[in-house]
Amino acid sequence: MITGLGFTEMAVIFLLVLVFFGSKELPHFAREGARLLAKARRYSDKVRRELDEMARPLNDASVAMRDDVGERKRELRKRYRAARKELTEEEREEKSEKIWRRIKDSTQYREARAVMAYMATTEEVQMRGVVEQIIADGKRLILPYCRKEACSLGIAEVRDPANDLVPGNYGIMEPRQDLRRNFLCSDLDFVIVPGVAFDRHGGRLGQGKAYYDNFLKDLKGNAAIWGVAFSTQITDQVLPFDYHDVSVDRVVTEDGFIPDVSSEE
Repeated sequence: MITGLGFTEMAVIFLLVLVFFGSKELPHFAREGARLLAKARRYSDKVRRELDEMARPLNDASVAMRDDVGERKRELRKRYRAARKELTEEEREEKSEKIWRRIKDSTQYREARAVMAYMATTEEVQMRGVVEQIIADGKRLILPYCRKEACSLGIAEVRDPANDLVPGNYGIMEPRQDLRRNFLCSDLDFVIVPGVAFDRHGGRLGQGKAYYDNFLKDLKGNAAIWGVAFSTQITDQVLPFDYHDVSVDRVVTEDGFIPDVSSEE
């Protein structure tokens, strides 16, 4: 929308008036020009106000939608954390072992050279024996650490889990400070991701801090990203989705793969 003319345009107009009409017409053209410019500005302001009024319901709806997604996610986290908590320690260990065997026997894992795992909380799919097994399989073990200032994850190669890890944010074991920034994300082949819940399309519900989403967004399509969960954490409904959410390529539970890819292995 044109709301006025710049100095150069005005100078050209006055020059043309002088050439074609003489200096006597300058006051008349100046008054008419000012009147037209004022009218154009009033019209522009009116159109802008009308457009703002038209956009306001859309903006309000967008805010309401984001609020609704956030509330639904909070409710689902409570539900699936509670479901996961009902598992006994023995059940978690047994199911975690089944999940790991499925990963270990997969073509994607066998062909991977650098594998990113994670250090689990008490109620997540357990990884204690997995990290040692990844190294024993001749692969590079990569573990994450929290970058609170960026709400994202950093990664480091770990060769000796017994000595290379220290307590970090949220009480989770992380690579020592001196090991950090020793590995490029672009070298990752295979990523194992925890979650509070997953749907059957790869949708992932995390802890709500977006650490994994911010980390995975640049990896999507460049490395295999597999979520791990107990079957009680799987929903048949599509999980609520924010623009920053990153889905996983596959979910592994003690009961199998989602989607079922047994014919591919």
